[in-house]
Amino acid sequence: MAAPTRQWSLFNPLLYQAAREAGSRACDTAAQLSVLTAATYRGHGRARLVASVAVADALVNGLPPQWRARPESSRRVARALGFREFGSQTSLLMKS
Repeated sequence: MAAPTRQWSLFNPLLYQAAREAGSRACDTAAQLSVLTAATYRGHGRARLVASVAVADALVNGLPPQWRARPESSRRVARALGFREFGSQTSLLMKS
């Protein structure tokens, strides 16, 4: 069975464009979080707001939230929510 995925969005009511979007994918032991932000809506705290909903949902469902971020802007949001950086991840594309 596939792991459950949840998604939250904050929309601009006048333009009907997604301003911030956060999601969480539950794996066996944690909720993996991510945030996407439309360029015109960056820098106003909306990512923090929507991501905090995803974090709360993970905790209510008994899953520790896990944030993986490469861009500094994403890492700033994670730090603002209380996440601490303690490792790194390397991804490789294996050619067959």
